[in-house]
Amino acid sequence: MPENRCSTVWGIDSWTTGISGGMLRALDTLLDKSGLEDLFKPGEHVAIKISVGELGNIRYLRPVFIRAIVEKISELGGTPVIMDTVGMIGNTLRGPTDWFYTTSVNGYPGALLGKDVIPADGYTGEEGELLPIEGDELGGVEVARGIVEVAATVVVSHVTGHPFFGLNGALFNKGVGCSAQKGKWRIFNPLKPEVNSGQCNNCAVCVSLCPVKAISADNGAAKVDKSRCKGCNHYCVAFCPHEALSVQDGSQTRFQKRVVEAATAVNVAAMGRLFYLNFLLDIGKYPDYYTVGDQNVTPDLGILASRDPVAIDQASLDLINKAPGLISEKSQGYRLLATDSPKFNEIHGVDAAYPLKYAEEYGLGLRTYHLEMIGG
Repeated sequence: MPENRCSTVWGIDSWTTGISGGMLRALDTLLDKSGLEDLFKPGEHVAIKISVGELGNIRYLRPVFIRAIVEKISELGGTPVIMDTVGMIGNTLRGPTDWFYTTSVNGYPGALLGKDVIPADGYTGEEGELLPIEGDELGGVEVARGIVEVAATVVVSHVTGHPFFGLNGALFNKGVGCSAQKGKWRIFNPLKPEVNSGQCNNCAVCVSLCPVKAISADNGAAKVDKSRCKGCNHYCVAFCPHEALSVQDGSQTRFQKRVVEAATAVNVAAMGRLFYLNFLLDIGKYPDYYTVGDQNVTPDLGILASRDPVAIDQASLDLINKAPGLISEKSQGYRLLATDSPKFNEIHGVDAAYPLKYAEEYGLGLRTYHLEMIGG
């Protein structure tokens, strides 16, 4: 790949000192400058892919930003359609009633947004289209039907850490967030945890958290039935009070690859008509679909926009790593994460740069970027 190639990422910082009207006004300017209008033609349906979060998590993206995006697409002549996909576990999985309840409680009703949020993969998460792809891990993945049917998609991501992928941003929201239920399980399948019997005290927290009842703790250390385990690992690994469950490095790498390859299927579905917004606000350790609203990792850093998912995630990761870190309880008590340090590598023990390298090799975008900051 030629060294002089790079992608453009536009950004506004959280201070927005050069733009009057605060962050909402700055977001409007960002959407104008970054070329959103080139994504679609007047009259076309444009998906706004968001994450409505999970009950209990209070650090998800503020709905007022979504309304601003709805208004901008309408102003440009498009027909905005706000979408999310049904989650793998938790309150968004148990059926349409709970999905809409979570959407409403977290502040995403149509009256506020100007449009109702719809499940792109149907009320049960089963409405998807299997699209073939070529990769090391997946031969195909089920993309949510709603994403397949629209003319273009704006992928709106609340940037956080991810315990197995590294950075929860555009690539993760695109690969996992735009997949139907079967696709999600296919992506997560390698993440089947191992139990360190020496650290397990049979507290059975993991047993209560497993959505498919794959963990038992009748006698001695907990045991994982890998024939039942679907690899979600959302809570059993993250919330074991004794850190007795873990995922092997090789399995984690396979998962990272699968997320990237699934993102390619979304490219096919959207025929490349994708636009990305990364919100670097309330940057926590875990994605919004965890039930915790945890301590921020860095101060707020602003909003980024790009047509390149790899470049915007690389820029997000660079800004987070360069920023002064906030409190982390990992390792030896409470401490500060240093400026110019790989924050999510330290917190989760995962190589956050690896999936970006793989995505570039896979042809999804470029890690080399020019960051064009708007405002003073």
